Amino acid sequence: MRILLVTATWLEAKPLIADFHFLRKYTGNNYSFRFGEHRVDVLVTGMGMVATAFGIGKALQNTQYNLAINAGICGSFRQELKPGTVLNIHEEFFPEFGMNDDAGFKFIQDLGFDTSLPPPCKNIILANPHHNQVIGFKGLTAARGGTVNLVDLSGKRTLTYFSDTEADVETQEGGAFFFSCLSSEVPFIEIRAVSNYVGLRENDAWDIESAIQNLTITVHAALNVLPR
Repeated sequence: MRILLVTATWLEAKPLIADFHFLRKYTGNNYSFRFGEHRVDVLVTGMGMVATAFGIGKALQNTQYNLAINAGICGSFRQELKPGTVLNIHEEFFPEFGMNDDAGFKFIQDLGFDTSLPPPCKNIILANPHHNQVIGFKGLTAARGGTVNLVDLSGKRTLTYFSDTEADVETQEGGAFFFSCLSSEVPFIEIRAVSNYVGLRENDAWDIESAIQNLTITVHAALNVLPR
């Protein structure tokens, strides 16, 4: 299987590729590896929606992939989704995409504008039709992600996002990954491991090490059972 594995940072990528067999380097932070029976192209986009959308769009334009995987860490809105928990993100949305006035926040779709966006973005929620179809990832807990530019440690804006949209976790790249894959009609899966609770500064509320370790174990286990 030809797979595109996308991460935002090398912190997430390095453990994932530790057991991969290096084949070649493309331009930028894009590399090709062999893992078992699979050809895996690894793309480290950099953090945020803009870098992610550009990097994935370029990769999908140049190569036809059987599957794209976005693997990374995230913050949790829910106490039951503890640091270290690995999730299958089945839906994403952009909670900052809209307008704020004295009456409060309104999503761009509710303002009557013609956004001229492709069909996957006509609704507030972007849904992954493949999230429960990819062997190796089916048993993971499904969650909804909210993709943001601002990580708020005060807990004020994030509580508004949660009450308005019922997000389970917060990411900075997931929605861009969804949008790129849906627009390119490439099967995809987004896997996130919880590293912290949203809005908390305390060091003991963060566990990046466990999150990345569990993320790596989950992705490797899935690659081992995916068909050729």
